[in-house]
Amino acid sequence: MKESKQRTTEAYRDYLVELQEASRKIIRFGKPTIAAINGFALGSGYELALACDIRIADEDAQIGSPEARVTSSVTGGAFRLVQQLVGPGKARELLFTAENINGKEAERIGLVNKAVPAGLVMVEARAMAAKVAQNSSFSIQMIKKGLNMAQGEVSLEALMDFEIEACLACVSTRERQESLETFEKRKK
Repeated sequence: MKESKQRTTEAYRDYLVELQEASRKIIRFGKPTIAAINGFALGSGYELALACDIRIADEDAQIGSPEARVTSSVTGGAFRLVQQLVGPGKARELLFTAENINGKEAERIGLVNKAVPAGLVMVEARAMAAKVAQNSSFSIQMIKKGLNMAQGEVSLEALMDFEIEACLACVSTRERQESLETFEKRKK
């Protein structure tokens, strides 16, 4: 906040452009991203966590958008991202009231995937990463791209076309054949 007071409008614009670009890079990163939230995730920190694919929070973490309290507005794609996670009504409540919520409440409303006791955030984030890493990295990449497209970057028609191409790309890999062979062996 102290820095905000001293920034010129142009310097503030430059900062916001950098923040927007950071969010874009997180959203479009080819691999899944996991935010581990402990302590405070407010304003820009909250917006960067929203850009991640999965969010794990300490039950007592403080999460929120204080922008309305300080005559500012959200950035980093938060207008869309918050609504996609919690729905339009709850998004409006969170953004209009500018109240912080704890990790437990964030999990209850779907803002974070999981809230864990203090000190276990990184343990859980690593465990989640390990679960994801057990799967085909190519499939995960295609799924992430498709999910991002489905969240509004393209039309439904373009999304459905991509789904066909992504599926065909996955099933034509050597990894696919190995996966099917492993699956067949497990069934026996």
